[in-house]
Amino acid sequence: MRTVLIVMVMIAGWGAAFSQDKDAIEKRAREMVVALNTGDKEEYKKFIEANYSAELIAKKMNQKVVGPDGESTQPDPDSGLSSKVSIFERLHNDLGKGKVTSIKQNGDKLDMEVAGDSGATLTFGLTFLKESPYLINGLSVQMSMGR
Repeated sequence: MRTVLIVMVMIAGWGAAFSQDKDAIEKRAREMVVALNTGDKEEYKKFIEANYSAELIAKKMNQKVVGPDGESTQPDPDSGLSSKVSIFERLHNDLGKGKVTSIKQNGDKLDMEVAGDSGATLTFGLTFLKESPYLINGLSVQMSMGR
């Protein structure tokens, strides 16, 4: 009987830790939308510095544009913090004020849909570091209009 009780306590403790991880990851994702909604470069910068891993900040990003006449991929000419701030600016300009409409999390990955007052919807694919403080370590964004 004593062995079963110990195992039950260990399982309950693991579940609580996993729940905290999940909550921290979701909170960080929602804070991204709060930062985007400000329209303020300094707020973007603060969010990125506090929530992105150093590897993601340093990484060059690609932009794939799909339009009526085909698609093209444009590498971001810069890397680093200023490049990420510029991405936030473009996202804010496309979205306007956004509201989270859906969040689906699977381990260290999270998909979040944000509907904007511009009529645009952004779907974020976020990957987080697997250990606390669960910084954002990967990012993809897909935009659709008028849905």
